[in-house]
Amino acid sequence: MITYDFRLQNKSGHTYLVNQKLTPLLLTKEGKIWKSLCVVSLSGNRVPGNIKIYKQKENKFWSYVPEGDFWEMKEKSSLNDREREILYLSTQGLTMNDIAKRIFISVDTVKFHRHKLFDKLGVTNIIEAISFAANSQLL
Repeated sequence: MITYDFRLQNKSGHTYLVNQKLTPLLLTKEGKIWKSLCVVSLSGNRVPGNIKIYKQKENKFWSYVPEGDFWEMKEKSSLNDREREILYLSTQGLTMNDIAKRIFISVDTVKFHRHKLFDKLGVTNIIEAISFAANSQLL
């Protein structure tokens, strides 16, 4: 999967920072992309770029460093059991109150774990976290 951020401008001149994730699904015998899945959403970042390449089932990814014009290998974030559990329950559409009741913790504790989860994944909301985790095989 390759993911990157870019700006879109509407007719009135307002710009939006958008993230695109492109995941190859089928390759030709020559290794060229034949079919792929594209997910476009508002970016949680503040500037365009943020180009990353992920290989399925690997704990590492490549991140482009534009200042030095090179690629840097990094480790994927790992989630602890509670973060994974809260993320999984969120994929089922449960609210923070529902999750707190289901796993017998306070709503503030759910908020604490979600905040840690967002920081680890570099996202700003639960939808981005679910999308990132699914694309990165963290769930």
